[in-house]
Formats: sequence, structure tokens, C-alpha cells
Amino acid sequence: MNEVSAVLSYYGLLPENHHAWGYAKIECPFHSEGFPSLYFDFEKKIFNCFGCGAKGSLIDFVSKMEGFNGIKAISKLNHILKKRTIKPIIPEYKTNRKELLDKARFYFNSIPHIEWRDIKEHYLFERGFEPETLNWFNVKINADDKYPIIIPITENRKFKGYVCRSIEDVEDKYRYNLGFKRNNVLFGNYDCERVIVVEGVLDVMKLWQFKEFRAVSTLGWNVTEKQLRKLEIAKVIITALDNDEKGKEGNRKIIEYFEGNVFEFYYGKRKDMCELTRKEYKKKLQKTFLRG
Repeated sequence: MNEVSAVLSYYGLLPENHHAWGYAKIECPFHSEGFPSLYFDFEKKIFNCFGCGAKGSLIDFVSKMEGFNGIKAISKLNHILKKRTIKPIIPEYKTNRKELLDKARFYFNSIPHIEWRDIKEHYLFERGFEPETLNWFNVKINADDKYPIIIPITENRKFKGYVCRSIEDVEDKYRYNLGFKRNNVLFGNYDCERVIVVEGVLDVMKLWQFKEFRAVSTLGWNVTEKQLRKLEIAKVIITALDNDEKGKEGNRKIIEYFEGNVFEFYYGKRKDMCELTRKEYKKKLQKTFLRG
């Protein structure tokens, strides 16, 4: 069933006819007219009412039907389309890794794209992220209310899976797709001479916003040897894991592994990259090199 058909069926809006060239017309639910005036394009997934002027995407249609804002409408659309929420990684049997990756890619691609410039309020905006950054990293809204933010994990521009993030103050903030192994993945780009190593996915995104494109996340403070071996191609490494006990332990591990050409980022009283402004980042980076 086409996504448009699924939505119309959910709301009990049966089209008068479904033309072979890909559109259907229905009585507009947004005004009373007595005859079909709203056209839905099945391929482009857009609608246009020639009676009241209502138009937009499939998300806009659900938003108008429910009276929700954009974020809630996306979750509702995912519910209508019967998208599955993310489950904890508890594999009970061995499964083909490529098959799991293909399923992860299919699931992520099935979630509607978001134009973040059209969203007025969101947790990520409160964290200082700009629409351009969220669009660049293709951040989407997941159907799981507990982990509503979903971000594709890419390593040197290759898809490796996805991570779902909670916006609540919980111990387990991240959930990865089934079969994902963080110990052999670095999120971001490290095929360059100088690279900044941070702890979280959001830290890489914030650095991109600072116009610092040479950054990777170890997806946690506990850096693995497999991750360290991948970083051997870099001539200069700036280790900038979180400014807490665990992060400092991870920094020491990186410094001990590479011995030379490693700079430990100076955070001062800040905890991570997400707490910095662009101006603060530049100043602290300069101080990092001066401290040696």
C-alpha cells in the first residue's frame, strides 16, 4: 500500500477515484464544500485543495488533521505507517552482519526527511544546533517517544548504522540499531592529517557547526584498540573527550597509545563541545596548542 493510501485509509478518506497517472481526489477535510476538491499526488506525496487552498506534504496533511506541530505530526505519521520503534540490542543468535546493516539502512531511509528550517521549537535548538547542521547530518525524528532523535552513523561518509538519542536525563541516552558494534566504528571523518577526537555524536555535529570538519566520535569514553588503529593515519591528533573522570581516562589512553603528536584539548570549566560557542572553541583551541 502506498504511503498516501495508508494515510487516507487511516482517516477514512476514500478517494473518488485513483487515476492511473498517479493522483486521487477527495472531499477536503479542512472545509465544507460537498464535492471533491483536494488532489493528492501519490508519487510526490503532496496535496493541494483548489477550494480552500490547503496544500503541503504528507507530514503537513497529518499535522492539519491532528492539530499537532511538525514534530508530533512526524511521530503520528510514523505510527500510521506502522514503523517499528527501536529495541535494545539483545541479540540471541548470530545474524548476518550485512543483512542487519541493510535492514538498518532501510529503516532509516523509510523515516520521512525533515526540513529543519520549518521546525520552530526543538530540544536540539535548545542545545544550540542550527537547522543547517541538522540538515547536513540528516537528523530525523524517530517514532519512539523515549528516543525521538535518530542520526545516521557514517564513517568517512559510509553508512554504518544509526543511533537514537533520548532527550531526557537518563543513564542510557543512546540506542543503536540491532547488530551495531561501536568498538570498531568512528563517527565522522578522519581521512585527513589532523583530527579532533571527541566522545559523542553531537560533539562532532557541533564542531561541524564551528566549521571544524576534521572530527570523529569514539561513541563513548572507552576508546578501543580497533578505533585507535584507524586513527594512525592522522599526523596530529587533538583528543577532546568529555571533561570528566571517564573522559580524562579515555584521553590518557589515546595519549599513551600515540605517545607524540597528541594535544589534549583545554576545556577549562566546560564539559564538552556542546557547551561551547564558536568563539569559545577557537580561543580554547589556541590555548590547547600553546599548552602543548
